This record gives sequence, C-alpha cells and structure tokens, in this order.
Amino acid sequence: MSLDFLELGVEGLARKVRTREVSAVEVTEHALGQIETLNPKINAFVSVDADGARAQAKTIDKRLDAGEGRDGSGNEDSGRSDGSLPLAGVPIGVKDLADAAGFVTTKGAMHLKDTAPATQDSTEVARLRAAGCVVIGKTNTPEFGCMGDTYNPLFGVTSNPWNLERSP
Repeated sequence: MSLDFLELGVEGLARKVRTREVSAVEVTEHALGQIETLNPKINAFVSVDADGARAQAKTIDKRLDAGEGRDGSGNEDSGRSDGSLPLAGVPIGVKDLADAAGFVTTKGAMHLKDTAPATQDSTEVARLRAAGCVVIGKTNTPEFGCMGDTYNPLFGVTSNPWNLERSP
C-alpha cells in the first residue's frame, strides 16, 4: 500500500478510511513505519504508543464497519460525541504541550520528565479523538513552547525533514 499523507491531506485520508478504501489500521501502520524510519533523523516524536494507536485504529474500523460515522458529517466544534467520524483514522502526534491520556506531558522541560502520565485528554485532544483521529504519540516542542526553534534540554533538536540543517 502506498499512502502519501502530503498528497492526500487530512480530508482525503479520512475519506479513504470512511469509504473503506483503506482501513484505519493500515493507515496507522503506515504512519508508525514512517515514524520508525524518519524519527531517528528528525527527532519529531518524543514518545510513541504503537500498541495504543493500533487499538484506537481497530476501534475506529469496527465503528465504521458497523455503519457509524461513514458520511463524516457532524459538528466537530461542538465537543460532543455524536457518532460522526469526520477525521476517521487520521494519525496525529500531540505536541508535548497538551495532555493526552497515557502520555507524560513534559512541555520540553527537564524538571517535568518524571511527571505521571496524564489521566485524561486536554479539550483539543479529546475533540480530535472524538472526530476519529488516532493519537500515535507526543511530538517535540521548544521548552514550554516559548521559542521559534524546536529545541529543549530534555529531548534535543527537531530537524526540518526537508532540510536537516534547519528547524521546522
């Protein structure tokens, strides 16, 4: 399977999942493979939960196979769970500034590295999950999000995938 996330975009990818042209599990596996291949060079992801992502994707596939959320309609801004899945199967990395259940939120700060994992999602992450996104992991951030370059003393530098000498 060849999935070009840049070419498809979020809407195109979600449409392919909702129409069952590709499964959420296949998309998640592809994303995990890309992270495994590229992350050693660019250091974008600071933590990944592959098993958790696979479980989320399987749940989305089951919901779609049962006829839920196939049209992608619904009010994503409402924050309510109305059964729609406008972002079905779209893999995301949550910036390490926001809480995602099961992940430590360090905000790129050394003194927060031993913080307990979040027990619930922040509002924005909860809404993305409700819309059908698959949370794959946490992505690097400048310490407390306060600089233009993605560097922090805990996880180091994130490089731009198109030019490794630059910051994203």
